[in-house]
Amino acid sequence: MRFNIKKKHWSRKDRSRIAKAVRYSAYRYGMQDLDLDIKLGGKNGKYYGFSDFDIDSGFKIWLYPSDMLLRTVFHEMTHIKQFYRGDLDMDKSTPRWKGKKYKQPYWLCPWEQEAHEMEEVLLKEFLDIQL
Repeated sequence: MRFNIKKKHWSRKDRSRIAKAVRYSAYRYGMQDLDLDIKLGGKNGKYYGFSDFDIDSGFKIWLYPSDMLLRTVFHEMTHIKQFYRGDLDMDKSTPRWKGKKYKQPYWLCPWEQEAHEMEEVLLKEFLDIQL
C-alpha cells in the first residue's frame, strides 16, 4: 500500500494517527495494494472530510481538523472501499450504487448509510487494538 499525506495545519501526532487509521482500514478492507492521496486542509466549518475517485487522478481523501478525526478517516475509507470495489460511481451527474442510479437525500443513500455504520465499527476495532 502506498499513500501520500500532504500536510498543512496538522501536527505530527495527527498525521501519525491518520496514517495508522488508513493502514488499518486498507488492511481491514483487503486493499493492501491501494494507492491513496490524502490532503489535509485547514478548518473550514463545513466538512470534516470527503473522498473521490477518478481514472485520471486515482483515490483521494481530503480531511479537515475536527474532534471527529478518526471517525472521519474510517467514514472516508469506507467510501474508498466502495470506489475500489466498483460499488460506488460518482463520476456521472447522478451517483450510481452497484450500477443503479440514486437521487435520494444524502443521509438515505446506501453508500452513506454503510459509511456511517462502518465508521463506528472500524473506530471501535481500531481503538481496541491500540490498547
